[in-house]
Amino acid sequence: MRFVYNRDMKKILAGLLLVLVAGFCGGKVALAEECGAGAGVLVNPISKNLTIEGGNSRIDDSFTVQNQANKETVFKIYAAPYSDDENKKDFESETTYTQISRWIKFLDASGGVVDTLEIRVAPCAKREVNFRVLVPESIPDGGQYAVIFTESENSGGDAVISSSSRVGMLIYAHVNGGETVREFDVAESYLEKGVRDDKTAIYAGIKITNNGNIDSDVKGTLVIKTLLGREVYNKVTGASLLPGSSRTIENIWEETPYLGLFVADYTVEVDGKTEVVMTKVILILPLPILVVIVLALIVVVVGIVSFIKKRRNRKLF
Repeated sequence: MRFVYNRDMKKILAGLLLVLVAGFCGGKVALAEECGAGAGVLVNPISKNLTIEGGNSRIDDSFTVQNQANKETVFKIYAAPYSDDENKKDFESETTYTQISRWIKFLDASGGVVDTLEIRVAPCAKREVNFRVLVPESIPDGGQYAVIFTESENSGGDAVISSSSRVGMLIYAHVNGGETVREFDVAESYLEKGVRDDKTAIYAGIKITNNGNIDSDVKGTLVIKTLLGREVYNKVTGASLLPGSSRTIENIWEETPYLGLFVADYTVEVDGKTEVVMTKVILILPLPILVVIVLALIVVVVGIVSFIKKRRNRKLF
């Protein structure tokens, strides 16, 4: 059998070569688009729930660090306390519920444990980080909270331009077998209409304090219907309430119309248990229309009074 190599075959081979080159270049371009210029880091997952099996125990776990920069980057990884009061996150203050930040250690390349770990990650690459929670013998009951930070810093060649990036993975840990105290204080709850962002809106909210020793999920649901029962708004707003902290949770119907009569229901649940139920009939009426209605009522009342007086005068004569 004889193989004929002609011009048509050359064209076919050239076409295949172009396709291969285009595919390779396209892949490289797509990879470059996924990477940012400068600092950038992602961690997965963004939070972890751990169970502490009493004092003098150990927990081994891991997470993934992804370098988003288009250059090799050194990341510093360390643990810090975590508290959140009125949505003001604090990564410095130590409390009874943040002791775990001192128990978290990281495994280095030799298998040893360190308080702060430094790793090098190639451009757009991922790396697994192993950490260990060394629980002391005496620990408080309830929950423990911390954040594991992954921090990068990149600078220009002349060190004039510098950028940094830091992300955190939240740690929620619960002591198994300890005494769990769930106690809450509802300082304020409301379902009203008022001005929000220079516009009249229907809104509801609650201010609640966690007096227990473990975190709880607080969820507020605002449902608004017309008088005929047609649902026009239904939204859930929630947050995780840490022990010893307070939180105001508010839900606003930002698309509240300028005119209408509605039935609003607001329900608050803590760890799935209903704590607050409120229902109100709310009238939305702009001030100009209200003034017109008042004036019209005044005219009607004056007219009725005048009519009654005229009839009385006719009877007298």
